[in-house]
Amino acid sequence: MLTPIINGENVFNLLCYSKVVFIVVENYLTDKLGYAFTIFIRVVIFY
Repeated sequence: MLTPIINGENVFNLLCYSKVVFIVVENYLTDKLGYAFTIFIRVVIFY
């Protein structure tokens, strides 16, 4: 899927860690601020 740049395993671990952190933050924001805000954040980050 991903081409290894420096050390493929480290990059992969970093991506997995980032995804986990993002999911936790996203769930927290959804609880606090509502679903519409989460969609807005997702659109800003990914588009």
